[in-house]
Amino acid sequence: KKEFRVVADTGSNVLVVPGISCAACKRAGKELYNYRNSKTAMLTRHASKITYGSGTVQGPLIHDTVTAIGVESSNQSMLIMEQENIQSYSSFSFDGIMGMGMPVNAMGTKNSAPGEDRSFFAQAGVDAFTMCFGKGPRPNGVLKLGSKRNTTFMFEKVIGEVHW
Repeated sequence: KKEFRVVADTGSNVLVVPGISCAACKRAGKELYNYRNSKTAMLTRHASKITYGSGTVQGPLIHDTVTAIGVESSNQSMLIMEQENIQSYSSFSFDGIMGMGMPVNAMGTKNSAPGEDRSFFAQAGVDAFTMCFGKGPRPNGVLKLGSKRNTTFMFEKVIGEVHW
């Protein structure tokens, strides 16, 4: 198991983690993903480029098992960052980006069934989330993932500074 610190992004729906081929990520001291070290990784023949407000990332799409806040998603589609051009990325305390958008279709591959939702939430059976940012001496905030159907939520303290 490899642990990554990710920033929640409600404006996208893709999980992005730095890969071992990302020289800038390596120089910045980020945790690096190596599919060869995972028994559940599945390579695809596809790559993608994502543009955020602060820059772009690009790399191959890989499927693997991902766990976040106790919620597991098997066969999760994620972009493995090989190149990044994100403003100030090297100074951020996070490694990757967790797209929190709830799309009809998330980035997947051509092998995905038409209309198949490849987002983390869909794959993990999560259909609701809440983010709350604190201010002052209290904890920085809370992220809750769960389901409206069974009202079960998993909680995680939000770590770090608000940076936008």
